[in-house]
Amino acid sequence: MKKELLVPLEDAEVEIWRQGLGAVSDKIDPKLLMKVIDGCLTAAQREYIGEYYFEGRNMYEIAKSRGVAVSTVSRTIGRARRRIFNALKYCVGR
Repeated sequence: MKKELLVPLEDAEVEIWRQGLGAVSDKIDPKLLMKVIDGCLTAAQREYIGEYYFEGRNMYEIAKSRGVAVSTVSRTIGRARRRIFNALKYCVGR
């Protein structure tokens, strides 16, 4: 029988997960999520996701500090969410 190793996600992780999965599940192994973020995202995607979700900065602040357009930040975060979703969607039973 398969063991349940799922634990509640932190607020930022829940938000990433919900935006990708449409709230299919509020539980996933946080260590797995962090491995996906570290292993599947580009450096820019990791940085933007970290600033946006874990540091609580908005897209305008990120764009201004990096000298890029807000749309660049938005697209990069969107691509990162899709990558996270695609990597995790097979790990959670529906």
